Amino acid sequence: MGQLPPHRVRVGFVTPDLGRPSGGSAYNTRVIANWPAATSVETVVVSPNVARPAVGGDGGSTARSQAVPGGGRALDAALEEALRRNPVSVVDGLLGSEHPDVIERAEAAGHRVLLLMHMPRPDDVGLTAADRERLATLEQRAVRAASAIVSPSTWGAAEVARRYGRADALVAVPGVERAPVARGSEPLQVLQLGAVGPLKNQELVLRAVQQLAGGPSPAPEFRLRIVGPVVDLPAAERLQALTAALPQVTAGPEGPLEGEELEQVFAGTDLLVSVATRETYGLVVTEALARGIPAIAGRGTGAEEALAAGGAAAGLPGVTVSPSDPVELARALGRWLTEPELRRDWRSRALAARPRLPRWEHTAQTISDAASAALSRGSAR
Repeated sequence: MGQLPPHRVRVGFVTPDLGRPSGGSAYNTRVIANWPAATSVETVVVSPNVARPAVGGDGGSTARSQAVPGGGRALDAALEEALRRNPVSVVDGLLGSEHPDVIERAEAAGHRVLLLMHMPRPDDVGLTAADRERLATLEQRAVRAASAIVSPSTWGAAEVARRYGRADALVAVPGVERAPVARGSEPLQVLQLGAVGPLKNQELVLRAVQQLAGGPSPAPEFRLRIVGPVVDLPAAERLQALTAALPQVTAGPEGPLEGEELEQVFAGTDLLVSVATRETYGLVVTEALARGIPAIAGRGTGAEEALAAGGAAAGLPGVTVSPSDPVELARALGRWLTEPELRRDWRSRALAARPRLPRWEHTAQTISDAASAALSRGSAR
């Protein structure tokens, strides 16, 4: 490794490549891009096979990786190598939570590990009861072994304490990038953005739209767009069948969109719906608020925290609903569609929230400071 200036810490950042957009991947990428100059960050991207870390330069970050065929023991070896390259590393929970033995060995060898938990691993969809129990056991060991735990929300930190008994998780709230104000559409456009599958709960939204369509007073014309990568094919097929009878829905799940295509979707959006069954934070909610778009968010999840990220002294820029009740969601959506004053009120609150939303520079600084503190505590042992 190259020589760093005196007292300048090099931090490893071990992140997975899922091959599709995700909130966790976006968080990692933006934290790395905004890493403070006081420390250096070396990134290793672990592909569905395995990747070996690339060496970061003295100034800032690198996001290069080299794929290595294999899995299982090869993945263990790659993680071991990644965690031993630097005195302290941040490792995404999608990787670290299932490999507590690697974390334990790294810590025993004097390499400090910060476990970044975007979501508890047992909460993933499509798992059997045995899978969930196995993942919970592994994750508990990983949580206990790591020098520090990082969560993107107070909700997530509370979950770590409740499940695993560790009450000192650091909260590093996601930031937002500055974005233009959405112009909206005529007819009104409602957006649900996220991976297509049971977790993000697109079916609940379509059931709510069915309620509106079958009500005594049909709702005004609007369009619903469902955007995101398909992670559960049977769920996507069910959604496609439901949309066939709903003229409000453009064409069923539209697949993943990024960059300018996604910006165009945001630009035409009047309301975001984010009602995942479990959500550690709800990055799409703050991304919507950054464009002056209000949201309907899932109550009792981290999305509720995101909806209030710009302050709520004058009221929320939207409303929370149960992520299991299509009738409540239909009622909230119906009010927004039929009450122009409510739409103006939510919109004005979303616009007021824009300048008060957290920034990625602060998120990155929080994690960098935590890495430095973990290293200092380790040196004092």
